[in-house]
Amino acid sequence: DALISTAWSAPMDWMLPAMEALYGMVLPGEGLAATVMESLKESAAAAGMNGGASISLSPSEELLGAIRDGGNPGTEAVMALLRRGLGLSVSGVMEVADRQAFRDAAAKSLEMVKDPAYAELMASSGMAFDVRRSVGVINGMPYDAYAYSFSAPEEAGGEAAAIADLLGGMLSPVYIYKNDKAFFGTGPLKD
Repeated sequence: DALISTAWSAPMDWMLPAMEALYGMVLPGEGLAATVMESLKESAAAAGMNGGASISLSPSEELLGAIRDGGNPGTEAVMALLRRGLGLSVSGVMEVADRQAFRDAAAKSLEMVKDPAYAELMASSGMAFDVRRSVGVINGMPYDAYAYSFSAPEEAGGEAAAIADLLGGMLSPVYIYKNDKAFFGTGPLKD
């Protein structure tokens, strides 16, 4: 019932040459691209071969009803409706070859948001981005929870702020580790 489902059995470094070319084209300066690639290489080295993931989009009855009814309630009302009624869920599991190295690589990747070139890139998009990591243990299993937050300047208007809120709530991942597996998803840690 997912919007997208995928499974893999391949070393995670297979995509590094394509990612390096892509980041080289879209990221300003060589420093930021090098930082991102270093993080990707460390994550790929610590990841295992096998995994699977599912991405689902779940609109609420309220949102579906508003779409069926048509009309034009205005930008702010539409954004509020999307915030309340559009759910994105991601869930999956992957093998990790070295659990602690995988966790360390993910934590190190957070340093990217402190890079001045990254801040400049986000500013040019009209949004700012930050991420916080919390760690702990739930049901005897260690976890990493990432809280992404997007913000828009006041002069960008209510629509930009609403989009920023929507993105942060939908995209914040959680990883729970058991043996050589990393279970991941979006949403509250308990889920």
